Amino acid sequence: MKKGKFYYGAPGVGKSTRLRAEFEASDCPLKAFRTAREVALVGNMKGLVGISNIVYNAMEIFVDDIGHEAITVNNYGTVFSPLSELIQAQYDEYQKDPDQKSPRFERTMHFTSNLTPEQLRTRYGDFIFDRLVEMCEWIHIEGDSFRK
Repeated sequence: MKKGKFYYGAPGVGKSTRLRAEFEASDCPLKAFRTAREVALVGNMKGLVGISNIVYNAMEIFVDDIGHEAITVNNYGTVFSPLSELIQAQYDEYQKDPDQKSPRFERTMHFTSNLTPEQLRTRYGDFIFDRLVEMCEWIHIEGDSFRK
């Protein structure tokens, strides 16, 4: 099972730099790099179709800074959480391998966040958080900010 990576830690410790380096090093021909704010903007402007297009146009998705986007958006009266919808759409693409007990993800997602796992669970709820736990290897980046 190919899991994505979820980098979390304090601001300025290099999470986004690592994510960008992994994006650049990826040999996946269909990949996308978005900030969480860009995902929210796509949801606001293009609705659920825009979120689905992010997923279905890339096999490997890199999302920077989740937790700093608008939690919900309103697209022509439809109110939804763009990040939750993005994560759920990717999760819907998994298939059970009949010979194994663990899922195999057809599309891989990678994330960064300044939020702790507990804060992410509170923000996105148990339903989405449990999917993130299953889909990603969690890597805590410690240290002082490089921006000082």
